[in-house]
Amino acid sequence: MKKLVLALAMTLLAGSAWANGYHRHRHHHHHHHNYRWVAPAIVGGTIVYSLSQPRYYSAPPPVTYYVPQPNYYYAPPAYPGVPYGYREELRYDAYCNCDRLVLVPN
Repeated sequence: MKKLVLALAMTLLAGSAWANGYHRHRHHHHHHHNYRWVAPAIVGGTIVYSLSQPRYYSAPPPVTYYVPQPNYYYAPPAYPGVPYGYREELRYDAYCNCDRLVLVPN
């Protein structure tokens, strides 16, 4: 960073030198105001100012995960009670590999 600023300063100083050789003999000629240095000075000043500003980095907000809690609910039985002449019995069901509550005749 320091090398960049130093190189920029040297470029600005070298660019402001008189290339026509009249800088020592200026008093022999008409006095002209030379404003060719204004645009490079503005550009150089803008570059130096932008490089001298601190860099701000804002970290992204932390990632939060929402894991919903499972809802446990039990469905009411489809029938109000065991019909007359039947009883409830647990039987193995090979389709679901589980025991199911079924109605069997008495």
